[in-house]
Amino acid sequence: MRDLKYLLPVLLFFVMSCASTKQFNKQITEPISPNKLIRDVNYVQRQIQKRQVDYDYYTSKAVIDNKFDSIRRAIHSPMTGREFYPLIAEILASIHQGHLSVAPAIPKPDKERRKYLKKMGAPPLALFEYLWQNDKLLIINNFSKDTHIKKGDEIIAVNGLKTRDVYSKYKSTLTSDGYNETGIPPFFTRKLLLFYTLELGVQDSLRMEITNGIDTLERLVMRQPKKAPQTKQKIKKEPSPKQKTDSISHTKAIEKESKESTAQKKRRFKEVEKNKRIFGWNKTKKEFTRSLKFFGKDSSIAFLHIVRFMDGNYKKAYKQIFNSIQKAGSKVLVLDLRNNPGGKALEIVALFRYLSDSSFKMYAPTKVASGTSLLRPGLFAQQPKFLWPVVAFVYPFYAASTLLTTYRGRDGFFYNDLMMSNKTKTPHKNAFKGKIYLLVNGASFSAACLLASRMSTLSKVTILGEETGGDYNGTVAGIMPLVTLPNSKIKVRLGLKHIKPVNQREEKGRGVYPNHIFIRTASDIVSGKDEALNWIINNEKE
Repeated sequence: MRDLKYLLPVLLFFVMSCASTKQFNKQITEPISPNKLIRDVNYVQRQIQKRQVDYDYYTSKAVIDNKFDSIRRAIHSPMTGREFYPLIAEILASIHQGHLSVAPAIPKPDKERRKYLKKMGAPPLALFEYLWQNDKLLIINNFSKDTHIKKGDEIIAVNGLKTRDVYSKYKSTLTSDGYNETGIPPFFTRKLLLFYTLELGVQDSLRMEITNGIDTLERLVMRQPKKAPQTKQKIKKEPSPKQKTDSISHTKAIEKESKESTAQKKRRFKEVEKNKRIFGWNKTKKEFTRSLKFFGKDSSIAFLHIVRFMDGNYKKAYKQIFNSIQKAGSKVLVLDLRNNPGGKALEIVALFRYLSDSSFKMYAPTKVASGTSLLRPGLFAQQPKFLWPVVAFVYPFYAASTLLTTYRGRDGFFYNDLMMSNKTKTPHKNAFKGKIYLLVNGASFSAACLLASRMSTLSKVTILGEETGGDYNGTVAGIMPLVTLPNSKIKVRLGLKHIKPVNQREEKGRGVYPNHIFIRTASDIVSGKDEALNWIINNEKE
């Protein structure tokens, strides 16, 4: 009876969890009445108007209000959340703030399904890396075990649904910051799995129609099961007495070498793991988040590639990186921010200290929607339920510091200084003094674009590539809570801070422009050809 007293709450929680999963899945798959859909439209409009700072920065309030009115008038019959999603996503995309994103409700797996998915690994479409170029979906990386699918191949259709039709249907739901179009193709490939899930449902296998430009084939791509650790047992033969006697000295020598070898392996393993923690590590691609290599005679060109401004210990990483550059005596630095989606705004301040020659301010004052708009940052929604007591303990301190650092400016708008470095900074003692080349493209977004914008003001910087997907003048992001629409369960991610670099220009809604345009094709990526980097190397030889 005593054991049953403790078991009953566990059983009750399990039953309620199963029931809530079934109820949720039923709710999101059943048609929703027009009145409830309109209530969702009203709800998201109010949330954006109250909390999304400068929501009318690119599109006027009158135009946005008119779009919301038009969707209300267009809702005449019941729709499922899946059918309702494109309507909401298209309206929010017209606001032209790239972080203001929408995610439809996807059916939750039950306990057995979760076990299966954990064992079977990633879905088929997640086993590839893509490039959308010239109305074609091209494979630039293959993480599956199917060797018939080559890098550079084009995916024509998935389960009979053509990739061009999917792009045409969902393109209007995508936006970068402002009006430029260079960010749309990479944003489409990042959401490819979502779009096909909306059209086909959750699939464990997909039939892909693929062409290399000459031949066309169909391949069945399935989830890739995770490898289970295997232990091999070796059957040892008992040596003869003579063999035992003759091999004593030899065995001792081998044992000594083996101990030394094992110790070396342990040291190397610890060093590798330490570097992964410092520089960041992508398990799927097996690459560091921040990596450095050298080109040219006497390592005259240092090449720093940053995948994103997240993961690892960036302060230690940049200290080691720029120490290495200084020791190598490099005269030129190439900073590659292509396909960098952004990350921590404070990290790029730390990096800019190694790039600037003089004292600087990184950001202008950070604008917010109201004096209290940051008090609902979505902390609970971002953490699992077992951490909620910790969040509840921390929240009062967050709220107090937020209120103390939020103020009304002379222009009548509200600003916040919490966790944002808008103070004067000095260059690091190991700051790079030579010439800098910056590589960017349409997928350079958010913090990557903020850094590119700030670097564009330095006379020693030359920019190559294509216009960034982010806006030269800043981005609305910082704190980004998720809001769930009550009836369709669609999730909307808001941006609560308008983060701007101190350098501003009159042109609104366009990215950082390159001094020299280079557009990398799928064949370039697959073959390892990099015209922008080759141009830099050849230019420095002259």
